[in-house]
Amino acid sequence: MQSRLTDSLKVEKKVKCTPRIPVLDDDGKTICTVNFVDNLTKQDVPDYVNMNCLIGLVKYPGIRFMGYYVLCYYDKYYPSRSYGEIISPEEAYNICNRNGRYDLIALLDIEVPEREREVL
Repeated sequence: MQSRLTDSLKVEKKVKCTPRIPVLDDDGKTICTVNFVDNLTKQDVPDYVNMNCLIGLVKYPGIRFMGYYVLCYYDKYYPSRSYGEIISPEEAYNICNRNGRYDLIALLDIEVPEREREVL
């Protein structure tokens, strides 16, 4: 009796899947969709600074813009407003550098721009 009761009260764990967001071109048309990865949102600041937007950076998955990256904006409360935009490797490097995410530069194989190589 006890085991049936506890079995019926077990709550299944919900598997949290990563949301897929559309990548838009300059005309606002969807090129492809990518999995959102929250790797640029500031974790050390209060929630009211981030508001409801999370930011991520991923490699472009297709052949059309090979070597480019997708900057993702994910809205927690209105997921239908989420989108991604294609950015160049230099822009991706600058964003990671500005946010102090040097690990992403190595993880995503972002090429260091020529002007930065001279300094190194």
